[in-house]
Amino acid sequence: MRNKKLFLILAAVLVIIVAGSFSLVFASGKEGKGKKPEGPVTLRILYFQWAPGNAVAKTAAGYEAATGGKIKVETELPGFVEWFAKWLAAAQAQQYVWDIVVIDSQWLGLAVDGGHIIELTDLVGDKPFIQQIPPTMKPYYMGDPTDQGKIWSVPLEADAQLLCYRTDLLGDAAEKRAFKAKYGYDLDVPKTWFQLRDIAEHFTRPNEGLYGYACKWGIPYDVITWDFAEVLWGFGGAFWDRETKQVEGILNSPESVEALKFYKSLTKYAPPGWANFTFNETVQVMSQGIVSMIVEWSSFAPSISDPANSKVYDRVAFDIPPAGPKAHFASLGGQPMTISAYSPYQQEAADFIEWFYQEEQIWTYAENDGHPAYLDVLSSPRFWDILPQNKAMYEVLPYVRDVWNIPPYNELLVPSEELLNAAVTGDMDVETALNRLAGIHQRVLNEFYGM
Repeated sequence: MRNKKLFLILAAVLVIIVAGSFSLVFASGKEGKGKKPEGPVTLRILYFQWAPGNAVAKTAAGYEAATGGKIKVETELPGFVEWFAKWLAAAQAQQYVWDIVVIDSQWLGLAVDGGHIIELTDLVGDKPFIQQIPPTMKPYYMGDPTDQGKIWSVPLEADAQLLCYRTDLLGDAAEKRAFKAKYGYDLDVPKTWFQLRDIAEHFTRPNEGLYGYACKWGIPYDVITWDFAEVLWGFGGAFWDRETKQVEGILNSPESVEALKFYKSLTKYAPPGWANFTFNETVQVMSQGIVSMIVEWSSFAPSISDPANSKVYDRVAFDIPPAGPKAHFASLGGQPMTISAYSPYQQEAADFIEWFYQEEQIWTYAENDGHPAYLDVLSSPRFWDILPQNKAMYEVLPYVRDVWNIPPYNELLVPSEELLNAAVTGDMDVETALNRLAGIHQRVLNEFYGM
């Protein structure tokens, strides 16, 4: 494996972070790749704890009855960090723990390169449900890291960044008069990033405990990279050219520099502590009524509209993220299902996936707050009525885009998180940060692709 050293380091570090997870994995594992244990069949699914994970568990619970009691399904839902550590540890050990693993789409390259998941081309490639996968999502959720047109995963949770805004603030008559008097146009849902910045400035009132905007500027996981990406694309920049594998001159182009300077300017309208914001902090400041707008993943939105968790549950609405001066894109998230290379039940797992994608099950998943990558559901008013963000989730489909899903993903992600955060916090100037990042990324890709 070309990035075996990276894989070992990641596994070791994350297992240390999650105390005891390594021993837990090995205690639960069964040795013997492809060797079927005796007795009744139990398919094991690994996902992480959040609304879509619960939706998977509730949907999968019906499989035993559907098979006449022949096959049970157990869904394991650890916390996010623990999930990632357990998957890495089990994969590196090449042990059978789960049959189906739901992973973030960007880790497909690592999973394929390490031989940890099986190719699904023959198992699901001609199934009718594949035609239901939105065409703008298919290249990313089912993209082949080997560039050979193979299928390695099946989309499960469709997710994208959405704009969440306070309807009571943007719709207030007095605020509309004051805004138009200052900015010369009507206060409304921002259609461009420049309009968003004006609105954020208008509602930044620290003495009232109100701020204009928040997003995920922190370093952990992939947060600032994906939040910056849609601004970068909107300004005409890019992280790389996938065809030529070129980074230098693209990631540090004048357009990319302008995008990062703009993105940094938004921090002036953010609540204290913004430099460390990740998913939880962004959702929290919106739910507590501290900001007028955020950009957040659709799958994290349910708690903002939940009276038990949100002070503004009845005063929020959702839309697609704004457009840039040169293009309009929204960052794509989401997780596909993969079948473990170490599972003795690979055919049974493929049969389960096909059952899961029958419309009855897909609706069960959606009605339990999942976002299925299934066009007939995403486009249905029935789906839009389940959660306030669901219509916007459908409307964002033409704009979604992803960054990387290639094997050296983590070698690209870690410096991206660190250097973008350094640029927006002022620890490094924008041009230096992008020049340094472009150089690092170019070296990683040159080494991986043998250029």
